Amino acid sequence: MCGCDGQQQPVHERQSQRRRALTLCLLCIPQTCHNRPLSCLSARTAREVVFVHVELKGRRNMKVLITGAAGVIGKILLRGLRDRHELRGFDCEPMPELADAMVGDINDFDQVKAATEGMEAIIHLVNVPGGQWEHSLQSMVGTYNVFESAHQNGVRRIAYASRGGVLPRSFYPRTMQRTAEMLPKPDSYYTISKVFGESIGYMYSSRFEMEAVSVRIGNINAERDQPEHPHHLSHGDCVRVFEQAITHPGVKYEMVFGVSDSDWPLYDLDHGRKVIGYDPQDRSHVPEDKRE
Repeated sequence: MCGCDGQQQPVHERQSQRRRALTLCLLCIPQTCHNRPLSCLSARTAREVVFVHVELKGRRNMKVLITGAAGVIGKILLRGLRDRHELRGFDCEPMPELADAMVGDINDFDQVKAATEGMEAIIHLVNVPGGQWEHSLQSMVGTYNVFESAHQNGVRRIAYASRGGVLPRSFYPRTMQRTAEMLPKPDSYYTISKVFGESIGYMYSSRFEMEAVSVRIGNINAERDQPEHPHHLSHGDCVRVFEQAITHPGVKYEMVFGVSDSDWPLYDLDHGRKVIGYDPQDRSHVPEDKRE
């Protein structure tokens, strides 16, 4: 019980204690305030109750499949999400740090379908390494397998790992800020597979009761977390953008840039803030003499 009896409650000194009390108060309002929602609270406290409700709604515990969980980004996400979500990993390599792990082939539809069963969301990271057409074709087949098996198993939300390189310097000037409205111009077989993934996500979200977010990630390093370039994605922001991509309510299909903030803003991050609530907390610092 929160002690909500129609009187204003004292303000807690610590924010964490306050939010806990407000959350409990939110849960008991219908029973104790007799159909007078928020009437027992001050205006300031009522606003905070609504904020806590929205925050909890967007970050509930979910059953999440991560394909490519044994890779660099996969391991970062496992560490960052395991305390808040029930995770299952799928990869061609073992994942000893994960209790619910399935070793398999992304090109085997039956294996992928088995991995997606019972999941509420998927973070699809797998990409077949190599720069030849055969490698990209395998990646595209794997991406199809993920979306189709998700559709058959009733998985509603998929976050797809695309790349910022779909807007390459060979077509767009290096100093031009990349926006969500720019047309992808793939300059490699690898990038073609990423554009395919974005497109199939749009198709499935348009035709079926599914939701998809394409995250165009920048550069992420397993060891060094603060390099000096505008494409940098820190480990913390990597977790933030993918968690927002699978939890933010009201999404049908969106594309966002998965990069950290920078004093040389080459990517439009306001779009991600608006559509999925991704607000990067880390920042790269690019010396002016390296901005040409």
